[in-house]
Amino acid sequence: MATAPQKVTIDPNGNEGQEAFARADTKETYYFGGVGSGKTTGGVMRLARHIFEWNPGHTLAVVTPTVTMMRNVILPELQKWGLYHEAWHQKTENRLEYPNGTTVILESAANLQKVERLRGLNLAAAWLDEIGQHFEETYHVLGDRLRTGNYRNLFGTGTPKGKNWAYRECVEPLAQDDATEIVEVADGQLLRNDYMTTIRRVSTDANRATPDDYKESRKRQHEGHSYKQEVQGEFVEPEGLVYGWFDSETHVKEPPDDYERAIYGVDWGFNSPAAAVALVEHAEGWHVADEVYVRQATIEEFAQRVGALTDEYGTGPVYCDPAEPASIESFKRHGLRAEAAENDVLPGIQTVTAKRDCLTVSKECRNLRNEFSAYEWKDGDGDDVVKANDHLMDSLRYALFSD
Repeated sequence: MATAPQKVTIDPNGNEGQEAFARADTKETYYFGGVGSGKTTGGVMRLARHIFEWNPGHTLAVVTPTVTMMRNVILPELQKWGLYHEAWHQKTENRLEYPNGTTVILESAANLQKVERLRGLNLAAAWLDEIGQHFEETYHVLGDRLRTGNYRNLFGTGTPKGKNWAYRECVEPLAQDDATEIVEVADGQLLRNDYMTTIRRVSTDANRATPDDYKESRKRQHEGHSYKQEVQGEFVEPEGLVYGWFDSETHVKEPPDDYERAIYGVDWGFNSPAAAVALVEHAEGWHVADEVYVRQATIEEFAQRVGALTDEYGTGPVYCDPAEPASIESFKRHGLRAEAAENDVLPGIQTVTAKRDCLTVSKECRNLRNEFSAYEWKDGDGDDVVKANDHLMDSLRYALFSD
């Protein structure tokens, strides 16, 4: 039987915000920063403290927005820090059983049905990775499950996604509390009161463990709102949103009971996400019923995911980014009614906007809703869009404009 480390190491190559996050002892603890700023490593350090120092012998949970994130991000990081071994992994039960008696449940919460499954847990602590991509319900459900252990703690890590629910729950209460202590750390800020600690504004540059060429590549690939959010780790509400009219209270609805037909939009990707939407037409307009949002999927895997949408909502035209004719042909070979979409950006945006009063979105389309709140005009002038936060925005435009 493999043995687990008994001493928790705080990474000396990280940054001050990461260390403050790993050492904080409040009921709720959060770390928001740019890509590559050490958020996941900080989460692993904090998890290790719960396993060996704070809550040995109790049950903990790590919850990611998707199964892919658990497999490709969390498990490799646990292995890197000596917290994963095949002998501890009970794969059929999605959990790690450590020699000291601590159990770590590994779960994803990609849809609301999976969120409901979390209600049966009894936990000492829970880690929400990429917290801004989770449903708000996941945050509340896990908070209600913290009822065992020596130090009951909900903690989260992630890149900001606009001033969404994660900002309202994890940052705003501290920012508005006169009792909050504010400490400037290198390339970041610590907010703390008796109940909550939040580290925010940690930039990609802050992490000493991140290679310089990676930092430079991120700066080149982001601009405007995307740069502030993805590189500087700031919570920002863009002034020049393309679809500034989109409002969760108005546009996020339950699916219609009946609909006439379904159409689909597809945006290709591999390192950047491949994305697809399923829209259904009903008596009062259009409803975005479902989405696909996946990284590093082969064209066959992506076709299967889109095929599952057509199985669910019905056969219909699949309007695809015309930039990849070979991918369109591959979709056709998989039995999909794939065709090249109309790709005039500004008329397409105008078409989507014209449907603002008859367009709704399912609550479960988490990534689409995030993109609505981050998709912006370049320089705020309405002549060109920033090529970021646009994969599902493009899919939606392809579908509605082409149809």
